[in-house]
Amino acid sequence: MALILISACSNVVVLKDFEVKVKIADSQGEREKGLMNVEYLPEDEGMLFLFENNDYGGFWMKDTLIPLDIIFINERDVVVDIIEAEPCTSEPCEIYSPSEKTLKVLEVNKGLSRKIGLKVGDKVIFSP
Repeated sequence: MALILISACSNVVVLKDFEVKVKIADSQGEREKGLMNVEYLPEDEGMLFLFENNDYGGFWMKDTLIPLDIIFINERDVVVDIIEAEPCTSEPCEIYSPSEKTLKVLEVNKGLSRKIGLKVGDKVIFSP
């Protein structure tokens, strides 16, 4: 059983006054694995993907078991896209790409963005 437990991590992302504890994926291997094979993700936890370059990089849901919000964030820490994505059950898997270049991507449970009122243009706050 694959389970993600991020609670021990001290990295926090604040979305509209809602705190999300995040695991950081800042290496190629960590970014490729992402939340693959994770069966459960607490509502206040997620994964933050950090990239070296501002780009249009896409995400897919191959081997991802839970539906997610994919939140694309630019170099000014502003949300540029929010995509609700379902697990990919058969290939080819859809690739979700932002409409603008991004430097960070946050994955949380699907529907969290809607629940807290997060919208494109909102500022994201990062705390160590």
